Amino acid sequence: MSYPIRKIARIYLKAESAFAINSGKIGLIHDNEILRDANGLPFIPGTSLAGVIRHLLGGTDETSDVFGSGGKNGEGSRVMISSAHLVGEEGKVLEGLQALPESNFYSYFQRLPFRDHVAINEKGAAVKGAKFDDEIIFKGTRFVFDIEMICESSKEPVWDKLLSVLFHPDFRIGHGTRKGMGKLKLLEESRQVSYDLTSNEGLDNYLKKSASLNGDLPGEQNPVISDGIAHEEYFLEKIELVPEDFFLFGAGYGDSDVDRTSKRENIVSWTDGKPQVSEQQYILIPATSIKGALAHRVIFHYNSEIGNHIQSTIQANEKSASVDLDSILSQLEKLVEIEKLSLETSDEDFNARLNTVTNFEFSETDEWVRFEKELANDLESAKRKDKTEDISTKIIRDLFGYASDQEQAKGQGQRGNVVIEDIYIPYHPDKEKIFNHVKIDRFTGGASNSALFQEKAYYHPAGISIEISIKKTVLDIDPHYSIAWNKAVDDLKSGLIPLGGMTTKGHGLFKPSTSPKS
Repeated sequence: MSYPIRKIARIYLKAESAFAINSGKIGLIHDNEILRDANGLPFIPGTSLAGVIRHLLGGTDETSDVFGSGGKNGEGSRVMISSAHLVGEEGKVLEGLQALPESNFYSYFQRLPFRDHVAINEKGAAVKGAKFDDEIIFKGTRFVFDIEMICESSKEPVWDKLLSVLFHPDFRIGHGTRKGMGKLKLLEESRQVSYDLTSNEGLDNYLKKSASLNGDLPGEQNPVISDGIAHEEYFLEKIELVPEDFFLFGAGYGDSDVDRTSKRENIVSWTDGKPQVSEQQYILIPATSIKGALAHRVIFHYNSEIGNHIQSTIQANEKSASVDLDSILSQLEKLVEIEKLSLETSDEDFNARLNTVTNFEFSETDEWVRFEKELANDLESAKRKDKTEDISTKIIRDLFGYASDQEQAKGQGQRGNVVIEDIYIPYHPDKEKIFNHVKIDRFTGGASNSALFQEKAYYHPAGISIEISIKKTVLDIDPHYSIAWNKAVDDLKSGLIPLGGMTTKGHGLFKPSTSPKS
């Protein structure tokens, strides 16, 4: 089969959130280090890009035709995807081994920020000794890569589908894509060209094209655009909240002033096509903080909808099966006249009475019949209770996903269908306040010796904007899913869900940006 057409797209990506592609190595400082190129700079391997793109295209024959297939009659891929390399300080792609200039920009990439995590057990509590951290790449970092496809004709619909995938909400790179990380935006600078190798001009332009990502794409260039269909798969909620007072999304450590402080990160900003790592830090509100609070409220409303209340369990226990054994024993005594047994009782008489007891018909006793009925009811109630508990946790697995090492997973995990974005707030030291606390001695009611601790909480009167997306199809699994989800989101919009840490001390209370009229 002849493939005379070469289609090439040069893709410019910007990290809309921090992200990480792990190298699989454990460092001296961090548990999971990112993948770096020969220059020690982060990059996105072509295999990662190809895997995400192929997955989003779906498992169709068309996908196998484009990306190839194995087996006896397998074929190679018609798509070639390069690795995505970092756009450097001068606005040029840093590719190939080179000596990096000494500058603050590149030094920042040698000491990248990190995110703390902790393993959670089946009770929702932290597992002892299971804290770990991930090295991440700055929000705002840009990368460039090429996609090339060999085609039979100049009009090949699968090429347009291939490029449209880059606009898909699920086009997220690296791990933690349901923790607010990995969101990449395709920039307007992205261009595509088509070369017809049967024409002299097309062949000449194709041969002139440089393998470098900094080189030009000869020929007529066209923008890379989206068909917009992928975005219809999700419901998008935009929530505007204003803090009533201070809030704290902790870093997990303190500074020279206090024991607990807010999590802060730098980002990469761009001016006239050139990057700069911001000197100003940003307060980070991680998506995981919002996700955890929202998940708890979802399961609360779901249990309310299906009638899974603690009161029903108490009532079931109060009505547990019981039997009046004294009544049954008295009937047995009358039958065998136990009080008349003595050493003089003959073997024949004893065996006759024993035979009477052995053949005693419990089913003819009213007390025993009542006992069997109540026992059957209790067993059925227990089965319904177990089923209800499984259903109540199923909504969390369906909406928010689960890890492969969880008991319900049976060796296979599932990515969540809810996507929440990280929030970055400009950090100003004058909006920070130190709160002092002291541990109280429960015996004396006074302060414990050397038990003073502090935290720095933050106030942002401009408010925060939360973006939450949920896949439409997941709400169709159960009619109660949609009700529970909408009620939980309404609670978040109304400020009924406190966010962040120290909420029992008054931090993390929010209200709608525009209060409803009474």
